[in-house]
Amino acid sequence: MQGAYKFLPSKWEAVLSYGEFDALADYQEQWAMGINYLFAGNIIAKLGYESNKNLPERWLAQLAYGH
Repeated sequence: MQGAYKFLPSKWEAVLSYGEFDALADYQEQWAMGINYLFAGNIIAKLGYESNKNLPERWLAQLAYGH
């Protein structure tokens, strides 16, 4: 599940997500939050933080381009 809020009229967007996975004896749960910056309709920079059950926490950075 994921929710996002764009701070209008700026190019900033806040994101919060939750996910879980259960297969046999492997249960995973994850909370993530981040901030996105939209340079254009097809270019976005993302900075996020993940908190995982049974796995280390981590920071992620991504630059995405599409056309």
